[in-house]
Amino acid sequence: MTGRRLSCGLIVIVAITACDPLFSTEYRQPIAPLSPDQCVEAALQRSPHIAVVSREKNPYDRAVTSAYHIVVRDSATIGGDWDGEAARERRGDSTWVRVSYSYMGYATPRRTDRARWEGEAHDILETVRARCAPDVPSAITCKGVGGIFGQKGACSTRG
Repeated sequence: MTGRRLSCGLIVIVAITACDPLFSTEYRQPIAPLSPDQCVEAALQRSPHIAVVSREKNPYDRAVTSAYHIVVRDSATIGGDWDGEAARERRGDSTWVRVSYSYMGYATPRRTDRARWEGEAHDILETVRARCAPDVPSAITCKGVGGIFGQKGACSTRG
């Protein structure tokens, strides 16, 4: 019985360590006082960086009031664009707009790509802020999400 438990334990450990977790990098800008979803969607559609905006019908996060799949123009990226997500979320008394991209650990984007994507995400968020909450100061933050064993996604490449 002990040998069987040991074997099962080893299989679980190998399975966990063989996984390559999904990571995400999120850039967030406050847009309180509350800006309507329609304003955020219209601002995303007007951003010169975004080629495609398609609304997601059922956001996975309950705090998200609207979510969009976006395709960001980027001639320096293979294929000329990258896929991301934009979302408007409300947590407590705060309202945010978020632009994010996800990747598997084995396919971590190069530092130069991440730096360019960060700049594009900032420009997109500034477009939304200027249109939907012009009185709110620019205060973009970055958050690395995902991984196992305390790993985090790649965040700000500035500095």
